[in-house]
Amino acid sequence: MRTLVSLRMAGAVIFAAAVVAWGTPAIAGPSYYASLTAPACPVTGSDQHWVETSQLKVLYFPESANAAIKNPKSLILHIVFNNGQSRDSVRSQAFNERDGAAWIATASLTRWMEKYAVYWVEDPETKQSDTNGGRYFDVPFCGARGTREERSEQFEAESYTGVLEAHGIQRPQDFRKAVEVLEEYIRPPEHGAYLLSHLWEYKLHLGGNTPETQAETAKEIDGYAQKHEQDAFGLTDTLNFAAYKEWIPDATIERIVTALEKHDPKDDSRMFALSARTSIERDKEKRIRLEHALIEKYPDTELANDARMRLFLSDLTDLHERETMFEEARRHDPTAATFLTLMVEIYVNADTELTKAAGLLDQADKLYDVNAPQTWNSGRYTEPFIQMQKARIAILRAQILVRQRRSSEALAILLPREKEFHLGTSFYVLGQALENTGQKRAAADAYLESVIRPSTKQEEATAALRKLWKEEKIGSDRELQARIENTAEERFRDRKYSPRLISKSFDDIELTTLSGEQISTLQFRGKTVVIDLWGTWCPPCVAELKDFKEFQATHPDVVLLALAETTAERATIAKIVRRDKLNNLRIGIAPLALWERFGLTGVPNTLVIDGSGTVRVEHLGDMADLPRTLDADLGAIREAGTSR
Repeated sequence: MRTLVSLRMAGAVIFAAAVVAWGTPAIAGPSYYASLTAPACPVTGSDQHWVETSQLKVLYFPESANAAIKNPKSLILHIVFNNGQSRDSVRSQAFNERDGAAWIATASLTRWMEKYAVYWVEDPETKQSDTNGGRYFDVPFCGARGTREERSEQFEAESYTGVLEAHGIQRPQDFRKAVEVLEEYIRPPEHGAYLLSHLWEYKLHLGGNTPETQAETAKEIDGYAQKHEQDAFGLTDTLNFAAYKEWIPDATIERIVTALEKHDPKDDSRMFALSARTSIERDKEKRIRLEHALIEKYPDTELANDARMRLFLSDLTDLHERETMFEEARRHDPTAATFLTLMVEIYVNADTELTKAAGLLDQADKLYDVNAPQTWNSGRYTEPFIQMQKARIAILRAQILVRQRRSSEALAILLPREKEFHLGTSFYVLGQALENTGQKRAAADAYLESVIRPSTKQEEATAALRKLWKEEKIGSDRELQARIENTAEERFRDRKYSPRLISKSFDDIELTTLSGEQISTLQFRGKTVVIDLWGTWCPPCVAELKDFKEFQATHPDVVLLALAETTAERATIAKIVRRDKLNNLRIGIAPLALWERFGLTGVPNTLVIDGSGTVRVEHLGDMADLPRTLDADLGAIREAGTSR
């Protein structure tokens, strides 16, 4: 163990490197801070023959004048690596050593993974904590030459966007600071080329993402593109940002693409730009033309496959057209197992071509073999992904068998997997197979599970359950409803759901609902707002709308906005509203800026916003037991109080 003298020497050695991150040294005593790390700038991910840092030592000095924790009984290190989103990136561990006045905690590092860390220290016994005056303790990571890593700068800037609040780092959202961090680092042509998309994003939100800010940002990007037409510095990352913004003029996109092509004739930016502009096109007919143009120009690329998938899932509705697109996709990528299962779902839902569908499942089963290669990123399917897809194939196969009046064969597939079921659809198919084989009570139990879980078959399951409940004389209607409620409550308790509160600013949006109501979210300040982002082509999304309908009926004080994805057709939305009697919901189309602000790429997603206009909860994906989940969210928000 090192002596206290050597620790002070270590503090002196890294004094210059640490001064920006840790602030003012103690006034009295030796020149060390409340907290230091060794090394001050860890080296990970070096592409040279260099000793990479494998451990990060955090030293805390309670005797320092800057220390907020005095005479600690025990200390806990709360540390978050990068943006807290990856596995094992959020840790809490005890300080495990004492060396004189220093408390020491050691955090292991994984090669290539960690690029930035931020932490705070707590004494759980005395309830004292040190967050460095609310600034927290930053640890920048370096390359082998001692300069800051680009990804380290990216994560530090991102830490000022509110992304870490869900992980205990209550650093206020400060886009001005995020911009400052990036602008200080970006130095053409040396470094920072892949931070430009983040810089433009933070500048946009710094100005409130208003039309005026968009115009200013568009002008600045065009000027930047002109300035760097020769060296193309940062233009690839700028295109990553600009191509998906409908308010960036096509002329600016063309300027960027042309500069990149001059710099590198093999550059594929033109293909990328066409794909991006296609994906945000609102006009359906124009979007379909652009999709076909992308496929025709670049037929054997992943982006062409993406275009085929978009056409297949949402823009094409005729069965024959979908079959044609399916055959084309399979010709260009025989390993695209996703298309196989999607085509099977289409056949099953239409109750047609069931024998052909079973054959497609056989092909998908082989493609998802553990040793089968796949083309994406020249890698292989992961074991968890394979197991998930195998389960999906099993359910589809059982559905086909039930339709073919071969329920005993379906049960042979379903029963061994019953403990793996999570979605209501699986239990509904099981209920059908059990009922068809005369096992009525067991079928009722399966239908009950289908009723209380996320499913596109809830209405069918409810009708089947009520029918069996009456036929088998299991109980009264009141007893059935009590059974449903009690089981749902039990399953919800089993999940042990606990809301994770965050604090993200919400840029106010304006829109016109399907009924013609003009809305600005600013008018709802003081009220809780729930925004459901959904897609007309997404079965779980459409199924959730019924749950939102129920939630709105029991929570009239909550403003609920069900906003479809940007390219949704109003006629398609209106059809769903009429069919499912969703008249108590405010339904519209989400502005593209809303998707951009939260980096959302899929549906369904739900945002819960408190009365101050701050996003407190995000649900990425569908919710099990939506009404109870949202009730728990609202309770947690009430208990915590408004964010600002």
